[in-house]
Amino acid sequence: MRKPGIGMFVKAKEEFNIDISKSLMIGDSIVDMQVGDRLNMKTIFLLTGMGEDYLDEVKSTCRADLISNNLLEAAKELLSI
Repeated sequence: MRKPGIGMFVKAKEEFNIDISKSLMIGDSIVDMQVGDRLNMKTIFLLTGMGEDYLDEVKSTCRADLISNNLLEAAKELLSI
């Protein structure tokens, strides 16, 4: 049940009645973006943490709806996606 598997997200969906189609995946790794893609979630890729290391790979293999320098910037831009 570890990312990039979707098991923990499916369990959370069932246990907490979460609408994944209205949820966001926010992360700083390629694995985070892969999960978002697999679940058709909107994705926000952060350049903080490990983000800079994965930027080229994310751009070439994943769909990131938004790429932000940090969480505060992402929150400010959230309405654009």
